[in-house]
Amino acid sequence: MFYIRQCLIRKGIGMRRFYCENIPGTGEHTKLDKEEEEHLFRTLRAKEGDELCLMDGKGLTAVVVVGKGRDVIVCEHKLYARELPELTLFLAPPRHQLMDSLLKQCAEVGVSSIVPFITERTVSVPEKDSVLARWRKILIEGCKQSGNPYFPEIVLPVAFNEAVKIFKEGKMFGFFGSIEKTGGISFSTSDANKIAWFTGPEGGFTAKEEESLINAEIKPLNIGRWTMRAETAALCGCVILAYENRKRN
Repeated sequence: MFYIRQCLIRKGIGMRRFYCENIPGTGEHTKLDKEEEEHLFRTLRAKEGDELCLMDGKGLTAVVVVGKGRDVIVCEHKLYARELPELTLFLAPPRHQLMDSLLKQCAEVGVSSIVPFITERTVSVPEKDSVLARWRKILIEGCKQSGNPYFPEIVLPVAFNEAVKIFKEGKMFGFFGSIEKTGGISFSTSDANKIAWFTGPEGGFTAKEEESLINAEIKPLNIGRWTMRAETAALCGCVILAYENRKRN
């Protein structure tokens, strides 16, 4: 049992995970930022000799041991390759708590980036930088909980046309949520390593917006028999597209 436990520890399984923007080299000492440090030592009451996992959000993790004076010592590193396809979620943001919950789930399922956008029927338009900081914190928490070593990128909401422009410039292979019956998922390119999923607000896209998506070669896709809430469609579409593309590869 001791051997099994040590193997799990060295893989970072079963250990508490903490964010550290700059993870130092093996054998070096470092300190966590104030919020992470308070959680580790005041809330969790960590003591010298305890082991934990650090994540930098860019694929690097490290097993560390708690030393003296609230510092931690790096024991070993592991660098994870980014999984393909990279999946970008373009969405009309739902209201407050629904958006918060969705962000955490996006981190758990491995969404690479999130681009909120404003449509004609959008009902929630967050604009403050403080909202962006909160969103990023939620994404980090989702990655810490799930073990996802890559923190999703997110921006403040952009105009609908700007979202389509970002899609085009990113050379992605895209689908959008449609209430009409569609032909399903087909990847017409052998290297669709950047996939985009567009979901609209509760009222759906307008006819003009759907026309703009189709003109940008973003394919309509119906993923359910019944009408879904915006946040449900966003998450389900991400999971389905990532799964189907992995099967193809």
